[in-house]
Amino acid sequence: MCDRGADTYGFVHRTFLEYFCAMEIVNRFEKQRTLTFAQLRDEIFGQHWHDETWHEVLRLTCGAIDPKFAGELIKFLMKKEIDRNKFEESPFHEQTIVLNKESLGHLFLAFDCLLEVKQTLLEVKLNLLRVFKNAVENSFHQASVDLNVYIFDDYTSKKITKIITELGGKENALPWLMEQVEKHNHSYFSSRTTFPKNGKSPTDRTVLRAFAVSALKRIADVWKQEETLFWLQHLSQQSKESIIRGAALQELAKGWRNHPETLSIIRNCLQKDEDEMVRRIALEELASYWEEYPETLSLIKEHARTDNRICACISYSKPSR
Repeated sequence: MCDRGADTYGFVHRTFLEYFCAMEIVNRFEKQRTLTFAQLRDEIFGQHWHDETWHEVLRLTCGAIDPKFAGELIKFLMKKEIDRNKFEESPFHEQTIVLNKESLGHLFLAFDCLLEVKQTLLEVKLNLLRVFKNAVENSFHQASVDLNVYIFDDYTSKKITKIITELGGKENALPWLMEQVEKHNHSYFSSRTTFPKNGKSPTDRTVLRAFAVSALKRIADVWKQEETLFWLQHLSQQSKESIIRGAALQELAKGWRNHPETLSIIRNCLQKDEDEMVRRIALEELASYWEEYPETLSLIKEHARTDNRICACISYSKPSR
């Protein structure tokens, strides 16, 4: 405690306040029994889950009470509806709705509370995994219904893929994340997407892009195995979506630089890919990771002459990676 003057005292750091607040709640619930479970759920969690200043208190409470009650509180959070009023309209693109962390705050808090519970709650864990997957898939479906483009912002995409990875592991997360990326190549999105009247790109193909790139990068970061390598090699050359080809090239260069086929793939995409963005990424990766390779400078000079648009943003200097 510290003296703030005028007979007022406060905690030296907010952490102490949060801890003692949580312990008082736990004491009233488990020891004094002056707080019923219904009150804990409805008055403590129900009234404060949306307030980030309370999140640490709620997490600590879940970690300190009996796991069976903690599980019920997590289920309570999971049942909250996604707040579509907190979706943001993109200032840059018409009919684009951004799904941000505020709209999924109840699910992020449920995951954080689960991490605090000392006992493994397998049923709750699998249910939370299912809810996160449904949140992603339902947003894709909604796009095809109301003609809006639903895009997870960068923070939310990365957080969801991280959570799904931790909840599902290789068995339950890896196949699903791969599926989100590979939907770009599925004929369903070519033959049954709805085109807005103003002639924009297919709506539900667009919604996949922001999340799919995060899913691809998460897979490359977590599962550095032969299966992932072959998958990225395939996507870098065969994906119909340029943004996926480019992301796959970046992950190959970052994680498999020394593999004998990686440099060949980078050079091939630089010389033959039809998309300007992919060629630019290939050139950036070549200059970043193979600066001392004998042919790097000559390749850059060649493309400066024949493909000067992609070289306008490239300076031949070693970037900090």
